[in-house]
Amino acid sequence: MSEEAEWLIDVADEAQTAELAARLAPLIRDTVKLVTLSGDLGAGKTAFARALIRALAQDPTLEAPSPTFTLMQLYETPSCRILHADLYRIAGGEAELEAMGFEEEAEDALVLVEWPERAPSLFAGERMEVRLAFAAPETPDARRIGISAHGKAAGGSKPSAPCGSFWSAPAGATPPANICRATPPRASMRCCGAGTARRPY
Repeated sequence: MSEEAEWLIDVADEAQTAELAARLAPLIRDTVKLVTLSGDLGAGKTAFARALIRALAQDPTLEAPSPTFTLMQLYETPSCRILHADLYRIAGGEAELEAMGFEEEAEDALVLVEWPERAPSLFAGERMEVRLAFAAPETPDARRIGISAHGKAAGGSKPSAPCGSFWSAPAGATPPANICRATPPRASMRCCGAGTARRPY
């Protein structure tokens, strides 16, 4: 039976989202080959991916634009080769990705995929799943981030509070208030345009 583990982490803004991604970078580098990023438009998927890429590249100023239009972006870093894909505009699912040469590009790379639900059968195996949701209208920059580890990463992962020390409580201990294990994330809004207090990033 494959291992699974899940956490919820509340962050106040984009800076804390980026800090969480940076804290997870060593774990991701050492234990997984696939990170999926899900959430509504503006929830912070690209912001999370950019911070993760910069941490792995050990370059806080690295340009890491959204691959919404290029679909795939490759990075060669000191720790690993990274493929960042955004499938928002993919309409043909797995067949379209195959025609684009996705599998060849992903070989021997750490793969970060936004909108994995566009080709679900390709991204259902061992992975770290990151789900970003808007928090509450009174905190427009806040996000609730769900992290699910499937497979190898589940055995040793202990995501930390974004602005505190790593959570290292013993098994069965109550985690800090902003880390809620095995709890589904709060539902998010579908849009963030005029009239809503939730800001995209």
